[in-house]
Parts: sequence; structure tokens; C-alpha cells
Amino acid sequence: APRALPGTLRRAWRSFGRTAQLFFTGDAKKKADLSLRYANETLLEVHGLSMGGNHTAAVSHFKKFQNDIKKAETQAKRAMRKKPEQAAEVATTFLESQVKQQILIEEFKWRAPQTLKADIVRIQDQELERMKDIVNVLDAGKKAEEVIQSIVKKQAEPRSTRQSIEVLKEVQQKVPGKAKEAIQK
Repeated sequence: APRALPGTLRRAWRSFGRTAQLFFTGDAKKKADLSLRYANETLLEVHGLSMGGNHTAAVSHFKKFQNDIKKAETQAKRAMRKKPEQAAEVATTFLESQVKQQILIEEFKWRAPQTLKADIVRIQDQELERMKDIVNVLDAGKKAEEVIQSIVKKQAEPRSTRQSIEVLKEVQQKVPGKAKEAIQK
């Protein structure tokens, strides 16, 4: 189980450290990468709670993940505005992370009790909506298609194939046309 859960002293120190590290990081792209890493770590904590059978705590911990991913999205957009030449790289990193996050969320949804599934589906839908902006940035050069195909190939393990297919179906329903074509391939 995660060691730095909300309400613990360890979590407070970690949160302070993260805030300080972001504050002292000057490069917009590095800030975006750090913010995304923090969001991913929070989602892994949610996943750990879920794997430990503590689904109620995991669903409530999703709120922290959603706050972290909103901050990461803000930092990514800021980085894309400040350095347009790096926009595709920032968007690619963010999209790769979002698809992987969806795979973890899908696994969590499958493990959770029926009483919590509606909350998880709502969270998953919100995160799928967030992907649209990033896919739109990448669509100019068919980069979204390449990113999605790369992730599908990496997720070819038998254990995650079913989850990957479910996630890609969900993504296909929510994202723009060029990304849909990539998923169908």
C-alpha cells in the first residue's frame, strides 16, 4: 500500500517538497514533466490501494489524482505556449501518459465493487475529455496516430490486452477523427 496517503505527515512533507521543486524549476517543459510525473505517482497510489482491496479509499484518492492531472495539464499548455517548437514533444508525452493512465483506471474499474463503478466511470470520462485538446495539438502531423499505435504495441502483454482494448474503445469514442483512425488500425 502507498506510504504517503492523504492526512499523513509523510504526505504533507512530500506535498511541500513537490511544490518547492515545481516553484524552483524554471523551464516550462520541465515543470510540465514534473507535474505529469506527480500525477502519475498519485494514480499509482490509487492503483496500490485498489490492489490492496481498499477501493473506497482509492476512489477518494482519485480526487488528488484529478487535481494533480489538472495542474499537469495547465503546465503542459503553458509549456506549449512558451515554446511552440516543443509543443508536439510536450503533447506526445502527455498523450502517452494519459493513455497509460486510462489503462490503470480501466483495471481499477474492473476490480472495484459495483457500488463504486459509477464514480470511476465519471472520473474516466473526465480524463478522456482531457485528451481531446492534446490530440488536437498532435493531429497536424499524424503524430497522435503514431503515439497511439506505439502504446498499443507496448501494451501487447496478454494480461493487459483486454484492458487496452477497452481503453482504446473508450478513447475512440471521445477523441477526434485522426486518432480514431489510428485506433481502428
